[in-house]
Amino acid sequence: MKPEELIEELATKLESKNVVLEAYPGWGKTRLATILAERSDSVVIVTRTHEEMYEILKFSDGRLIPLYGKEKLCPMWNRKGEDMSVYRYCRAARITGLCKYKYAASHDMIRWFAGRKPRPEEVVEMAKKLGVCPYPSILALAKSKRIVTTYGFAFTFKEVLEDKALVVFDESHEILNVVLGLVEKIDDAYVETLFKALKKDVETRQLAYFIRACWRKAKNFKEFVEMLERAPSSHELIDSIINSVYSKKAYWSGKEGYVLLYKPNDFRKAGSLFLTAYLPPFFLNLIPNLEIVKVPGEVAVNVIIDADATSRYEERSEETYRVYAEKIEDYYVANAANLVVFPSYEFMENVKRYLPSYILEKAKPPDAIRELKDGDIVFDVAGGRSTEGVNPSPLLKRVIVAGLPYPPPTPELNLMSKIYGFDAVYTYLGLLKVVQAVGRLRFRENADAVLIDRRYANVKQFFPSYFATT
Repeated sequence: MKPEELIEELATKLESKNVVLEAYPGWGKTRLATILAERSDSVVIVTRTHEEMYEILKFSDGRLIPLYGKEKLCPMWNRKGEDMSVYRYCRAARITGLCKYKYAASHDMIRWFAGRKPRPEEVVEMAKKLGVCPYPSILALAKSKRIVTTYGFAFTFKEVLEDKALVVFDESHEILNVVLGLVEKIDDAYVETLFKALKKDVETRQLAYFIRACWRKAKNFKEFVEMLERAPSSHELIDSIINSVYSKKAYWSGKEGYVLLYKPNDFRKAGSLFLTAYLPPFFLNLIPNLEIVKVPGEVAVNVIIDADATSRYEERSEETYRVYAEKIEDYYVANAANLVVFPSYEFMENVKRYLPSYILEKAKPPDAIRELKDGDIVFDVAGGRSTEGVNPSPLLKRVIVAGLPYPPPTPELNLMSKIYGFDAVYTYLGLLKVVQAVGRLRFRENADAVLIDRRYANVKQFFPSYFATT
């Protein structure tokens, strides 16, 4: 089935429901998003990265407007990536007079932007010429009816999503990271900031001193929350912390606490389309009025499970690295291109020490994944640049995943695991990277993937349906 054949069915469902469309890698989910966008006069497409924004703009009919966040547009900010600290920096720079750019929507900037698909660096250059901050003009353009943006922007300014008839979330597994961003860390710095904020208002001044006294006296986070229940007055934030604990949306380690203060329940009741190659399990509890649509006629990828080794951190040794090197040598094919994916750089480098020279001599950097020749081999980590969002050389016929790339435990992930379950968070995130790596073999004859870790035998039930395991 082609993307065009599902358009009418999805358009009808989206009038009354939210829909998850699960389709194998390379089916054409991005193309489907742009077709739906062209049919709607009020739409926002949310993507994972700016590069994916550019891909959608290439597909579109020219009426989609790209919206960027401050980290890309600030003429004075030189960090890379979506970094929310730029918003704090912006406020401080304007208050202290460090920023020399006028912070107001500019008609000249808006007129220049209209009809173009400028890259962020082009917007910054125009802002410098005009002497204005480009961001207020971008916010004004956010009111446009047809836009494409990133998760960082869309969930910072939710009004961008609220007034659109159709919202398309491409690579929708990224929503888990959005939910993780709602976890608040309660520590010394948090309590001190809260104290200073509440102390400014006469009505909350007594509460401010009470909270700080409780924090200083409490031996651990649970005791701190128990003290808060005896607060002399109520406050929305305090109530949220207490409710998070009693509704099991809190995790603590000693004095520090991690709480999901605001449950992400503000997804619309209808009109949102979630595109994914691997359905996030927590969606089922997170998105209201949800219907799952799976693309029929999936192209199966042959997957071999080798359960004679494990990359489990507690069991790693020199013998582990030697065994993995031997298995990579066994599964390496000289008459095609190869990709080997590891859980971490440390694990990769330790295994490579035991690989024979004739394989290492064929190694190419991850950036070369598009130009591989027969016998070439790329070593990369799970989630690396060669494993997702790129079309590899047609000669790539073997993907070896050396280990199961569970994410390192964090308090935030532990909290989400406590709410949604270990497999819905940790196992899903690990397998997501496996799915992305194996997805490099889509539509390829005589190609297969090898998953080397005994733990794969215990999580086979979580594999996507297009994994044909042997």
